[in-house]
Amino acid sequence: MSLLTDQQLYDGGISDPRNPNLQKMFQMLGLGEKAGSGFGKILRAWKEQQWFYPLVSEELDLEMTSVTLPMVSLIPENVEKELREIVGDDYCELTELDCIILVLAHQFGDICNTDIQCYRREHPRDIGECLKQLVNNGWLERSGRGRGTYYALVNQQQSDLVALLPSSEHYEPSSEHYELSSEH
Repeated sequence: MSLLTDQQLYDGGISDPRNPNLQKMFQMLGLGEKAGSGFGKILRAWKEQQWFYPLVSEELDLEMTSVTLPMVSLIPENVEKELREIVGDDYCELTELDCIILVLAHQFGDICNTDIQCYRREHPRDIGECLKQLVNNGWLERSGRGRGTYYALVNQQQSDLVALLPSSEHYEPSSEHYELSSEH
């Protein structure tokens, strides 16, 4: 049974060991500290990997606390692969907010700042700055203005196809590619 509430555990900063002698032994070996930061470090690592949140459960009758550490990505493998193709080598440098925005854009197509606010706690201004940076990096395209501004992933496949299509400037005006209809 945990000596801390779930909220205290997730907030961190409180050290209340069940076995102080065991804690002291780990401290003497240089493998522990009395800062109450261990679970916070686990949470941070899981967040960085974009894995499902660790869960704590208690069975009071057995006086047992279990911590489940799912190593399962919040981002589906196929979505992550596509995002890595768009972002390239910078994918590992993305912030959590960057990833969430790109995943939402992948999932919904066009997204706006208000859409992202449903999934995040950041201030709309901070979300707007992040969107602006993702556009500047060439990973999102912007359309519209003001509150009607929407963002979408840059579709590299489509732009690659457009680059392969011949443009009309390569045809002569008398070319058979230009058919003028004489019927009215």
